Amino acid sequence: APLSQAVVSNAAAMPADFLALKEAYFSGESPVEIIGLDRLRTLENDSVGAGVPRYAARSGDTLRFWPQASGTLLGTYWRRPADMAGVATWANNTTVVRYPECFIYAALAEAAPFIGDDQRVPMWESKFRSWLNSAIRTEKVRAFDGSPLRIRAR
Repeated sequence: APLSQAVVSNAAAMPADFLALKEAYFSGESPVEIIGLDRLRTLENDSVGAGVPRYAARSGDTLRFWPQASGTLLGTYWRRPADMAGVATWANNTTVVRYPECFIYAALAEAAPFIGDDQRVPMWESKFRSWLNSAIRTEKVRAFDGSPLRIRAR
């Protein structure tokens, strides 16, 4: 989802449906590098910084910056899917649309106690695990696609 948050007192509140940050930047500037909160605190204590924010770290439900920032934070983030209780049809839920097999085999496996001693239950559970593992692998690739690996010395 697109991100546009006001920075107040060097902190930008993350949206309520926030899961993970994909990219953050200030208008006309390079993206900020996301670092650990411990490293950001070290920079704040050891350095005198002024100018364009180069680093950001998550602190609870906010994002803090170094050097200090003001203005509007722009970018993109991964958001939590909408609650299915308010959805009129399952077709509106992207998780169900992407991985219907997971839901089908999960429902079959959960129905086993009501069906009785059915010989197909182990097969349903096996199929569910297989489809679930496949979905997890696919989502990991989607979530981290394009993010370069970075080595950080401690």
